[in-house]
Amino acid sequence: MDQINSSNVGNLELAWTYRTGAGGAFKATPLMVGELLYMCTGGNRVVALNAESGELAWQFDPLIDPEHLAQARYFTTGCRGVSYYEAPPEYDGECQARILTNTTDARLIAVDALTGERCSFFGDQGEINLTIGMGNDPRIANFQTSPPGIVSGNAVVGGWVIDNRSVGPPSGVVRAFNAITGEFAWAWDMGRPANTGEPLRGEVYTRGTPNVWSLFSVDEELGLIYAPTGNETPDYFGGYRMEVSDEYASSVVAIEGATGNVRWSYQTVHHDIWDYDVPFATNPYRLTWRQR
Repeated sequence: MDQINSSNVGNLELAWTYRTGAGGAFKATPLMVGELLYMCTGGNRVVALNAESGELAWQFDPLIDPEHLAQARYFTTGCRGVSYYEAPPEYDGECQARILTNTTDARLIAVDALTGERCSFFGDQGEINLTIGMGNDPRIANFQTSPPGIVSGNAVVGGWVIDNRSVGPPSGVVRAFNAITGEFAWAWDMGRPANTGEPLRGEVYTRGTPNVWSLFSVDEELGLIYAPTGNETPDYFGGYRMEVSDEYASSVVAIEGATGNVRWSYQTVHHDIWDYDVPFATNPYRLTWRQR
């Protein structure tokens, strides 16, 4: 990017335009790998474009139920991006490189990064049902609008819940799945801090806990994923708050990518009753201070 500076920025010209054909706002941050530019549209259609020409290489439509989209509110119909994962060299199966995307109707899907075809050995025919353990009909109250975070070979998902009108909405649990097989790896459920497994049959993840609706950031060297949390339900009333939820609401939480254990957390607003969620991915960086 140092080729563009204050002396020549005025000379930039439009190179190409791609129209998604999707209604609503475009919220994705495009992801460039090699010669392809990956993005998603409203309705969760995944698109791969030639970065130089803008020509369509492939597209994948997860076929979101139109009735579900009609029930979703404003920004819940958007898609903030997709994730890229390249399997280790010793892996000799399909989808050596893959795109992972979440959907507003609570699915995690893996497709081949070069063709857009489903990775059939990931989960159940290329997808994972994220409504498991979330209670009755969570799809009308729980939405996946941000891409999974990739760390320690796992795809980590949060979720957005309707959190400003009642108590007891679906859990804000953070879950991880093996990025190759889709096998469940761990869950960070604030109401079950000592248990990183799935709920027993008939049980659910702790309801009403703060959720991670925004983007994760990752430090692969440290093996940590940083989760920006929202506040606990109901947003503007301080009663009915669980102590553990108050501890992690409106915070940045560092979670071990391999285990789901919390390494540390920093709270930006204590006992948040103003809906001051942490709405962005953190930016880890190294700081040299006095030669140390």
